[in-house]
Amino acid sequence: MKKFVNIFLGTCFACLVVFALASCGGNEEESSIISNSSIPTSSTSISQNSGHSSTSSSIDKVTTSSINSESSKEANIVSSGDIVFDDHNGYLIVSNDTTNYRLNGVITVSPGAKWKLSKDRYGSDTIETKIAPLSEGDNKYYIIVIAQDEECVEVYNLTIRRRPMFTVSFDTDGGSVIEPIVIEEGKIIESVDNPNKKGYIFLGYEENGHSVNFPMTINKDTTLKAVYENKTDIKYVVNYYYENIEDGNFTVVNTIENEGVSYSNVSYTPEEIEHFVLDKARSNTSGNIGGEDHELEINLYYKRCVYNVSSNDSKGGSITNFGSYKYGTKINVSATTNLGYVFNGWVSGDTIISTDNEIELEINDNIVASYKIADEMKDFEFTSTLTTCEITKANLGDKTTLVIPNNVTRIGSYA
Repeated sequence: MKKFVNIFLGTCFACLVVFALASCGGNEEESSIISNSSIPTSSTSISQNSGHSSTSSSIDKVTTSSINSESSKEANIVSSGDIVFDDHNGYLIVSNDTTNYRLNGVITVSPGAKWKLSKDRYGSDTIETKIAPLSEGDNKYYIIVIAQDEECVEVYNLTIRRRPMFTVSFDTDGGSVIEPIVIEEGKIIESVDNPNKKGYIFLGYEENGHSVNFPMTINKDTTLKAVYENKTDIKYVVNYYYENIEDGNFTVVNTIENEGVSYSNVSYTPEEIEHFVLDKARSNTSGNIGGEDHELEINLYYKRCVYNVSSNDSKGGSITNFGSYKYGTKINVSATTNLGYVFNGWVSGDTIISTDNEIELEINDNIVASYKIADEMKDFEFTSTLTTCEITKANLGDKTTLVIPNNVTRIGSYA
């Protein structure tokens, strides 16, 4: 009976040890358990001296050694520096200038355990130096931890991300050039330069139609497009040119400054100016404002009106300097009167501006030397000069006699 009890107790302890080994890692997918050693059991001895069978003290020895050797069965990562582990998955982000990452001194495993760095989870492609080469982006490795007793193996996934470099480009839509910015992933751009574009006000940047605010974290290649609005205060000028009196050239006499929206088309209505007429062939009354002040000039050319100096009756006398003159021309004119006529004066429109035979005029209208037949010559038809007057016909009407005026110098035979 005593021998049976000893065998039963030893078998139960062995089951406990196997259970502990099977519990290493806790996950078939993430860990691997290797068990090659034999299972310790209790021994049975029969006392020959007493004739009593007894359980040897080896049970106590096995129990004590099992407790002390639990750590030898552990295959855990107990510290990992900056590497963050979530269960069996580790992750670390390093700067772009980190091309290799030394794991020695960073990874600490269970006492007595050892570990390997591998490119595959099966440990067939290990890196003896435990220095992980890093390309830009995610670099995947495996840390294989082997317990001291080499019966328990844990596999840890490790991702080391070497931050890639990204380029921030600027589409200034015809504005001044903003050089691209090359920046490490996850870094922040606090601010960027604003472009200048002629005729526009810069409003900000947008990406894919959405407004961008700074500071801005960069996690990919990015193109920022400049957004503008037209300026509304672009100045343009309207020049009024008047024709010179002396020649056919023009001189600017008035300049008006207006404002409008950049790059918009404007049409200007010229003023009507007395004594002048717009030279449409020479003038431009519309144009595009452009993007800067005074890019557009509207030039209006006005020709002087032309007025005539003439006589209302060439038989009444003669005048000097008759002809056509530009508005504003100054001339001296004189009128002489033939016999049988009276000089009424110089007439502009319906107004007699002077009755003097000789005057100085500044031309601003048609000027007419006005003559009329003298009252005493109304019953006669005649021809005359300054010194002669010949009656060619007499119109008696109901009169029986006519008085010949004193200034008549000859009566024609047909009178």
